[in-house]
Amino acid sequence: MHSGFDGTAEELHFSGAPAAVERGYTALAFDGPGQPGPHHHQGLAFRPDWENVITPVVDFAETLPEVDNSRIALLGSSMGGVLAPRAAAFEHRLAALIAVDGIYDLGQVSTRGIPGDRDQAERLLRAESAPELDARLEQITAEDATARWAINQGMYVMGVDTPRAFSASYLDYTLADGIAERIQCPTLANAA
Repeated sequence: MHSGFDGTAEELHFSGAPAAVERGYTALAFDGPGQPGPHHHQGLAFRPDWENVITPVVDFAETLPEVDNSRIALLGSSMGGVLAPRAAAFEHRLAALIAVDGIYDLGQVSTRGIPGDRDQAERLLRAESAPELDARLEQITAEDATARWAINQGMYVMGVDTPRAFSASYLDYTLADGIAERIQCPTLANAA
């Protein structure tokens, strides 16, 4: 079990681990890069290739005597709803996948308010210079406390220095381009 953008492994104790244990599962909650423990203690920012996070977790789980290696499931919540499916597309030892807040493409969050089509928005977000977009993002940050928190948290956990770089980072968190189709295990995707 892992959370997402701002959750912790510890909070998963209250949102799933006891229920899993009551039903006979062994529960392993962990933080990956970008999440509180690894980011704070090791400076590890989020990475879109989450399979490189999950594979070592599965390797570890398989060493635990109480784990049935043929029945390892992965649950990702919040932003974990795109991270866990991404991992499952490449880590085929998973017997099941649960994506709470099943997210297909975080880039939609970054591009939906930018004029033009998706390709134009992506080019603008990734451009070396985009002063009008930078000014708009600064205005949003100044006027909206929720957006200010999300953008500041996003810059911190993604390891970037500007609101536009944070928005651009979301473009890499997607199940498009054949990634979703690589998931082989039974999958439950839902909204919280």
